[in-house]
Amino acid sequence: MLNQLFPETDRVQRMRTPLTLLLLDLDRFSSVNFEYGYETGDKFPQELANRFRRFLRSYDLIGRCGEDEFLIAMPGCTSEQALSMAVRLKQTVLQRPFSAGADALTLSHEMVPAFS
Repeated sequence: MLNQLFPETDRVQRMRTPLTLLLLDLDRFSSVNFEYGYETGDKFPQELANRFRRFLRSYDLIGRCGEDEFLIAMPGCTSEQALSMAVRLKQTVLQRPFSAGADALTLSHEMVPAFS
């Protein structure tokens, strides 16, 4: 993601357009392997990525930046628009349970606008 983010920050500075970053912290994301096994642990981030792809715009960027943290870059988004997108992201992507074998797993999360 960083190889795409750096040129994007240059572009928005040059064009004087907004770029908003959201930091998404998913509690227990990294512990899925230990609690549900590696097969589920491998499928879980794939399902999360598929949900993000369906939700985010084609030119938005997302990448994992820590054990449980993800960074979402939204070019052309003001902080107000990003807040609205964050609410929709929470409702459409994160509040739906994930399959974890026979269990349904929901994650608690915190979403913080990093800067705009």
